[in-house]
Amino acid sequence: MNPRERKEVARHGPTLWLSVLTLLAVACGVYLFLTRESRLPDREIEMGGTKAIRSAESIEPSAGDSAHQKDKNRTSAGRRTARSGDESVVPPPGNAREVVAQLRAKAEAGDARAALLIHLKLYECANQDDVSTMAKTAEAFERGGASGSEYIAMKQRIRKDCENSADLLSEQGKWLEKAADGGDTVAQRLYAINSRAFFRSATDMLADPAAVERYKRKARGYMSALVEKGDTNTMMWYSGAYEGGVMATKDPVRSYAYYRLIELSAPGTTSKELMDHKAKNLSSEEVAEGDALARKLYSTCCKN
Repeated sequence: MNPRERKEVARHGPTLWLSVLTLLAVACGVYLFLTRESRLPDREIEMGGTKAIRSAESIEPSAGDSAHQKDKNRTSAGRRTARSGDESVVPPPGNAREVVAQLRAKAEAGDARAALLIHLKLYECANQDDVSTMAKTAEAFERGGASGSEYIAMKQRIRKDCENSADLLSEQGKWLEKAADGGDTVAQRLYAINSRAFFRSATDMLADPAAVERYKRKARGYMSALVEKGDTNTMMWYSGAYEGGVMATKDPVRSYAYYRLIELSAPGTTSKELMDHKAKNLSSEEVAEGDALARKLYSTCCKN
């Protein structure tokens, strides 16, 4: 099976939703996704005279803002435990309209997980593969030794579940935001990587720069709170944000600092090659600045 086929299998396999948040473990890939979806340049841009991307500096974790977190996530030795934050959440099975009807009252009453499940179901319905793509992916499954027929059956089942749900699909972003606002950390991570739930195209984004800015600032706010809790995937998200310049103003020093923060929080989990690459593009003074920022963030999120 060639690399393209392996990519198709990984992208379309039946376990896709079983690990929806493993995207955060490859934050650089997430940023390529965001860039592709938005078609916005990887820099600070102007839209209608208003900056669409501002610095996230004002909402980064600070010792004062996170004092209430100090007793959480600690080991018996008193050191808070770094964590990846991964959790598997799948769309509920069954007819989409019936699923939404069953969960709507709970979601509207403040049940954040119910709101997330509605979002996942609608997102699944809004992002179905066309027949040609399904056929090609099934062929790739077969060449890779997996069952293409099972894949097709799964996709057909989803298609049937989503019949007559077109009028609900525009609500997928509303439910994701409601879940994130309600404190569901899975929803908060998904909010930050899933711009497509809110903007279907570059045209949508360019038509409403204020909405784009609101989305980005809110995403950074969610992710900052998760960094404070020692979530290493979210630290990686921030490293990618400052490297790519899509979700935050491009800042190589801060990108390096967040990557260093991962190593401080969970030693041995980072790539030495990537760390060296990041450091190579900085001056010695910038590396020192990044190291100092990493230590400051570490004292907030993860140090006793």
